[in-house]
Amino acid sequence: SNVLISSDLKPEITKSWEAGLDFRIIHNIIDASVTYYDEHTTNQTLTTSISKTTGFSELLTNAGETETKGIESSLKVTPVNTKSWIISVGATYAYNDNKVISITPGLDKLSLSAYGDGTGAYAIPGFQFPEIMGRDYVRHDGKVVINPTTGMPLVNSTLVPLGNANAKHILSLTPSITYKSLTLAAVFEYRGGFVRYNSIGFDMDWSGMGIRTVEYNRQRFVFPNSTYQDAGGKWVDNTNILISENGNG
Repeated sequence: SNVLISSDLKPEITKSWEAGLDFRIIHNIIDASVTYYDEHTTNQTLTTSISKTTGFSELLTNAGETETKGIESSLKVTPVNTKSWIISVGATYAYNDNKVISITPGLDKLSLSAYGDGTGAYAIPGFQFPEIMGRDYVRHDGKVVINPTTGMPLVNSTLVPLGNANAKHILSLTPSITYKSLTLAAVFEYRGGFVRYNSIGFDMDWSGMGIRTVEYNRQRFVFPNSTYQDAGGKWVDNTNILISENGNG
C-alpha cells in the first residue's frame, strides 16, 4: 500500500443532532418535509499527500475539527390521482455549510489532493471543506495586472483560495405523469455555491481548442479589465497593450 498510517491515529468522533417536520395536507395532495441538522466532528480522519521520499505517497492521520450545518427539504404536489392517471411534481432543496474549525497545530493548511504545481483540494481553518487552492492573476483594485511589455497577465507565485469544492445549494425538480402502468418522468437539478478546477484548460487555450480562443477571433487583444504600472509607478488602465504572439493566460 502507498498509504502510511499515523502511529498516534485516534478514533474520529462525530456528534450531531437534527430536527424536522413532515406533513401532508388536502387529502395527501401536498406532501412536504423539512429537516435542519448540525454535525460536529473532532479528530477528523483523512488522507493527505506526503513526500514520496518516505516510501509512501499518502498519510492517514487525524487532521482536526469540522462543523457541518444544513437544511434538507422536499415538496410533492399531486393534483391528479385517479385510477388511470397520476400527475405529480416534486421538488427538493438542500443547503450544506461544511466548515473547517481547526487542523493540525503548526499548519495553516493541509493538502488533501494536489497537482504538481500545488493546485488542489485543501483543508483550511475558517474555509469550506474542502477548499480549492491554485494560482490566480495578480490583481490591483479588482483589475488584473499585466506585463506592460507583453500584455500578458501576471500570475501569483503563491497559492490562493479559489472556492469551495462542494455544492452548497442543490435544487431539484421532478415532474411525473403516470397512465395506468406507463410512467413518464424527468429530473432537473441545479447545483451552486461551488467551483471546479480543470488543469486541461491551459492546454486547450494553447492549442486553440478552448472556447476562449475564439472570443477575439484568434487575434491579439487587450486583456479585459487589466492594468499596469508605468515607468513612474503610476497605475494605468490598459486600453492599448495587446497580448504577445502565441501567448496564453
